[in-house]
Amino acid sequence: MGEFTLGEQRGPNAFEIADHPSNSRIAQTFNVDQLRHSNIDHSRLQPAPSPPPIRVVPQSGATPSVEYEVEDILDWRQDQKGAIKFQVKWVGLNKPEDIIWEKQQAFTGAKEALSNFICRPENAELAHLLRWPHSTIVAETQPVGKGKKSRPKGQPPSRRSSRIQAMAANP
Repeated sequence: MGEFTLGEQRGPNAFEIADHPSNSRIAQTFNVDQLRHSNIDHSRLQPAPSPPPIRVVPQSGATPSVEYEVEDILDWRQDQKGAIKFQVKWVGLNKPEDIIWEKQQAFTGAKEALSNFICRPENAELAHLLRWPHSTIVAETQPVGKGKKSRPKGQPPSRRSSRIQAMAANP
């Protein structure tokens, strides 16, 4: 049943339930033989339940793939084979054993968090090892208008572009 508060005593073995809902189908008065003390220790904090995964992908003949949201990437390391792994903290999972090491391939849905971690100044060595594109680091500092030069109207196309156009016309 649930928890309730005993109200008035109605007889030697009968008690009324004080917080009995009016729409309930059970009797408001109980015999003490039907009641028992709660075994729940309310003095201790109960751990919060783990958050549900973002996505569960069923796989035929294997355990389903479960994805959680990345809260932060804490550190990185390179193993003996040269593979780079990242220490990940997941949203809502606060136990020390929930902080695990993941390979770069595991960050399919968290590329922004991975990019932000790699682009930190203290991770320059990591960016170099991964050959991380400089455009993600310096993209905000480049002035608008720089980049590929356009040719003025009326000018003939370059030799390379005229060759490409000729190849496309004569397959």
